[in-house]
Amino acid sequence: MTDPTIFEQCTKCLETVDGDVRYCSQCGALLGSKDEGDIVEQAKHYVSQAAQELAETGKEAMETELGKKMAGGAAIGALAGAPIPIIGWFAGALAGAGIVAYRHRNRDNADQDDDPEK
Repeated sequence: MTDPTIFEQCTKCLETVDGDVRYCSQCGALLGSKDEGDIVEQAKHYVSQAAQELAETGKEAMETELGKKMAGGAAIGALAGAPIPIIGWFAGALAGAGIVAYRHRNRDNADQDDDPEK
């Protein structure tokens, strides 16, 4: 059993709980455990949760004009980088999306500089 003077923070709701409890008293989430089975279950839960959040973020990004342009830039970069062994499709996609984002930001900054009301 863990020393009761040691506290732990719930990774789900960030509540501070005693180190000797297994579940968060605030949200009921399983707290860190030394049992290998529990660690595997927690890892599966966190990976699943991260994948869901990433998918939601991607959907939100694709609803914006910049998100659509960055996806196009990523596709072009991936195609251009795929045949080059050192670069590869992944680095090409990142570079393509980054170039689009950079150009978009610079265009926004130039528009602000030209705006006489600011």
